[in-house]
Amino acid sequence: MEDHENHSQCLEREILEETGYNVVIGTYIGNAKCFFLSTKKEPILNDGYFYFAQLLNKIQDPIDDDHFIKWIETDKTQDLLIHEHQYWAIKEGLKLKMHKK
Repeated sequence: MEDHENHSQCLEREILEETGYNVVIGTYIGNAKCFFLSTKKEPILNDGYFYFAQLLNKIQDPIDDDHFIKWIETDKTQDLLIHEHQYWAIKEGLKLKMHKK
């Protein structure tokens, strides 16, 4: 996050930079942390704040060329996502969606 940003503003900016798409940030899902080793074998704490978001229009080319959007089926997320807390957020988000129905 940059100094002046709240979570929603940071997410909107990061998604635009990494994918070129505008988004609308929705309901907060939760916060989860995950420890992992970097490629240099250094311990890192990834502190994730997870939200629902609606993908809108592509308005520019990504600034970061090492990111891309790929839709995956929810039943494959545990195998395909890198960090455990990302999978946790998907499970929590699905619970929230089911609870609202």
